Amino acid sequence: MTHIIPGHPIGKPRMTRRDKWKKRPCVLKYRAWCDIARKAIIGNYTEKLNRDECSVEIKAYFQVSDSWSKKKKASMENKPHCQKPDIDNVVKGVLDALLEEDKGVYEVYAVKYWTLREPRVEVWFR
Repeated sequence: MTHIIPGHPIGKPRMTRRDKWKKRPCVLKYRAWCDIARKAIIGNYTEKLNRDECSVEIKAYFQVSDSWSKKKKASMENKPHCQKPDIDNVVKGVLDALLEEDKGVYEVYAVKYWTLREPRVEVWFR
């Protein structure tokens, strides 16, 4: 079953102890995205998924820039996204947002693409 998280994919920021009380914009943005992700996948976004052993496939789709020409936008559709956020931070963000414990994840397949449609993250648990 495909789970879709709407909105721009966000990588997990490097967190510090101060982030519990200091309101850094990148951390606030990430926490808001986590709430959206849990609500989209689980419904009750206060809880996380409980999985023992699973394989995860993640496809992150980033929207092309509005400032690009129509020709460049069309040529970038479904091409690899090779900019920030890094793919490992996107994976960490998705797994930490959705799973109670991600120690049971034994395999991860992740890709990033450009899209002309709505930005999103597609997640499959196997």
